[in-house]
Amino acid sequence: AVWLPQRLLMAMALSAWVICLLTASLVVAGNWLQAALAESVGEAEAMGVQLGARATNWQFGLSQVWTVAALALGQALLLLKPPLRLLIQKYVRSVIELAAAALFLSSAGAWWLTVRNYRAHMRALRRGAPRFEREQYSIAAVGRYIGFQVVHSVVGWLALGLTLLALAFPAVLIVLAAPGVDVLDVRIYNAASDGTRAVGVRLALACVLPLGFQAAMDRFVFVRAGWFRHRLLHSLYDYNFIYCNAVIGIFVVGTRLLLVFVTTLLSFSRLDVPLLPPGLAAFDPGYRAFIALVLTDHQYTNPHLVLATDHLVQLVHADAQVRARAIVRRLRQLALRS
Repeated sequence: AVWLPQRLLMAMALSAWVICLLTASLVVAGNWLQAALAESVGEAEAMGVQLGARATNWQFGLSQVWTVAALALGQALLLLKPPLRLLIQKYVRSVIELAAAALFLSSAGAWWLTVRNYRAHMRALRRGAPRFEREQYSIAAVGRYIGFQVVHSVVGWLALGLTLLALAFPAVLIVLAAPGVDVLDVRIYNAASDGTRAVGVRLALACVLPLGFQAAMDRFVFVRAGWFRHRLLHSLYDYNFIYCNAVIGIFVVGTRLLLVFVTTLLSFSRLDVPLLPPGLAAFDPGYRAFIALVLTDHQYTNPHLVLATDHLVQLVHADAQVRARAIVRRLRQLALRS
């Protein structure tokens, strides 16, 4: 069994405490925003069209600029039908609560993967087959692990939350512009629908279908048991697909950049995953701190070292007892002679 060290447990506890506070604050912000929308509508109804012309009894103590902005938002919501207005308020709160749940689960999943990776590193070290270049790392950076890990957990939570917010905003605009809702101009919905359809058709024709055809040809025609068949035909097929693969490469570039962004965003809070390529992982300060934690724990809890040390202590203790008995016998002999 691999026991978790105190530094890892402390970093986990501090990160969980801060993440719980942030998640609770986000849920409270959702409730506050729903109440603020409802109150902005009430204030706009009381004020009419005279925005900012007189003082208001705003309950949240906002400044005059924010009060005028809230009243303007209330005027915009007054133009909608009451059922749709209530739907928007509930939608805002539901989206924030779903985002808070997703952020909390992503943080919990990141820690579960970190603990799993830590145990895998320890088992590999005890087998004598480390998963990293051991001579490039030192235990000196272990003192920086807790602070680094807590900050990365918080920043990763915030970055993922802002990304979800950035993705939710255009989705809300498209939903509000959909036919039947008619909150925004329907041309926004039509432009988004036409653009998605055009990109999807071009992506299917220029990328998905050629890749599917090549995958089928490679699996069922040209490759058997790890060897090429019909080598002459395959050479003609290979050269004739250079232009097609160059066009596909344009989409592959975008796909790879998207994968880099998504994987970096999801793994940013994990110090056990280097953000640099394998050859440059030693230059990642966070990863160096995590490997220092692994090496420190392995150095002081290695079962072979602990067993050998315990055996040596027992030998020294037994030798000390033998020497003590010999000294006592010598003293008794001297006492009897005297």
